[in-house]
Amino acid sequence: MRATMELSKMTPYRSEPLIMKGDEMRNALVVVLSVLLAASFFGCATLSGNDKAKLEEVKACGLSVPHEELKSPGAAGALNIFPGFGNFYLASGTDEGSQWAIGFVNLLTWPISVVWGIPEAAIDADVINKKNSVYYYTYKQGKDELKTCQVKLEKDKMPEPETITSNKDTTKQVAMTKKCPMCAEEIAQDAIKCKHCGSIIANKAE
Repeated sequence: MRATMELSKMTPYRSEPLIMKGDEMRNALVVVLSVLLAASFFGCATLSGNDKAKLEEVKACGLSVPHEELKSPGAAGALNIFPGFGNFYLASGTDEGSQWAIGFVNLLTWPISVVWGIPEAAIDADVINKKNSVYYYTYKQGKDELKTCQVKLEKDKMPEPETITSNKDTTKQVAMTKKCPMCAEEIAQDAIKCKHCGSIIANKAE
């Protein structure tokens, strides 16, 4: 009898926590999904201001951007036909950790995620390739390539030394000649007879 009364008293109190626990699980799931959805829309690969400036320097030198295809945009987009596979491909071997979260969201929302997942993965692959080029031209062999190209461009902007010398010689030559008063041809400054018309030219001293 006592056991039956104890069970009847305990049963209502046990059922209530089970219902609340279920609500808590649903709320937690909603929060997790919201965070993952936010990551899918705002956690995509992006270029910083410094990255864009470096790429402009590289393009000004006529160097290739991207210098290599680290991740194929076509492959990334095609793989996202399957749930999140394209994002997992982008995350593998790179520092783009957010791609794992985006891929998980696409996995949970598949097949609807195909609508945004394909173009998103292709765009992110292109950005990842550009970021890889920034690293290459800033820290690896491309750094010397870029520096050599920039030095060459600076030299091309400077006038040739021969042109400067030629201009000086022309100015000096003009200063050391005069025109014949009879035929108006150029003759030496100290000439007393024109070599063109044979006229005798009186010196100013006389």
